[in-house]
Amino acid sequence: MKRWVLAFVSAAFVACAPPSGTSDGRCGDGLRSSGEECDDGNTVDTDECTNACTQAVCGDGVARTDLSPGIIGSEVCDDGNDFDGDACLSNCMAASCGDGAVRTDLGLGDEGYEACDDGNDENWDGCTNNCEIVGCGDGVIQPEMGETCDDGNELDTDACTNRCRPAGCGDGSVWEGTEECDDGNRDNFDACLNGCTVAQCGDGAHRVDLSVGDEGYEACDDGNSDSDDACLTDCSLARCGDGIYRRDLNPSHPDYEECDDGNDSNDDECSTECISLGCGNGRLNDGEACDDGNIEDADACRNDCTLAACGDGIVRRDVQAGEEGYEACDDANDVDTDACTAQCAVATCGDGILRNDLEEGAEGFEFCDDGNQIDEDACRHNCVDATCGDGVRREDLQE
Repeated sequence: MKRWVLAFVSAAFVACAPPSGTSDGRCGDGLRSSGEECDDGNTVDTDECTNACTQAVCGDGVARTDLSPGIIGSEVCDDGNDFDGDACLSNCMAASCGDGAVRTDLGLGDEGYEACDDGNDENWDGCTNNCEIVGCGDGVIQPEMGETCDDGNELDTDACTNRCRPAGCGDGSVWEGTEECDDGNRDNFDACLNGCTVAQCGDGAHRVDLSVGDEGYEACDDGNSDSDDACLTDCSLARCGDGIYRRDLNPSHPDYEECDDGNDSNDDECSTECISLGCGNGRLNDGEACDDGNIEDADACRNDCTLAACGDGIVRRDVQAGEEGYEACDDANDVDTDACTAQCAVATCGDGILRNDLEEGAEGFEFCDDGNQIDEDACRHNCVDATCGDGVRREDLQE
């Protein structure tokens, strides 16, 4: 009975054992079975076939050491991720300055820290060959990078701009305390002039960057303080009806104004077309004796549009002696016995008019004036009464 049992067990064991030369399905048995990429039958995890019976690849977290550097598939490291900002790159090469990938796993002062990494050997492009950032704002002037100043700050409003150039008008940065504005352009007709001052009405630069109704809009800007020309002091264009009488045009100009009272009435001295309806417009209106359109008061037409006349108190200067209307004087009265006669002639001895406006002894005093130059009558030629003993024998009397 015992021999039978032993024989049965032995037969069963032989029936269950795998055939010679086939795998039992265990990784590491040296035989590739289903579900295994490889099986090299060893416990080395850093060769071509890992201990998980998978083919070694970059990124599996196991660094291969069975290949020499430069051979395809060799790995310097393998951190099992595809992040290029740590010590091991996604191509399983060790991170180093110049590989073009900036390490972010280290802090300033740590060995291997990189502030930048541009992957080239140009030392003056902003990132040095030691992976240090150089450029405007680091406090060191690098002429190789075109810097002429570097104050090491981030202020763009001081003497050295953030482009490491000396501040100046037109650079686009407002130099505090020196410039009112700086728009960085050469347009002198916008909000900031080319002298880096804020545009304002009266500066002589006509702004063209605004539309009608916008704050600061200018229709014109002639840079002067005259309100009687084409451009008013508020930078609006002069027009008939604005209440300001233009004086910069001649009468032949279509915009010439004879007057401007700023209202819409034609019942006063200035029409709505800025034509004068009163004295001085050169047109004879109702109630005017004349209107010569000038401001000369000593001609044939007075400035009040009345005809000049002897006795009006203004000496005419538009006619010569001997011409009609000539006045040698005009004392504005009709007294014939003072210095100016009623005919506007200067009183003289011999004019036949006895002056009575002077005291005896005063220059021009007349004792008599008979209007002739005969010395042998009652009045001598120098307007002195004839007297016995004056050396002149009178012939105007009978014996």
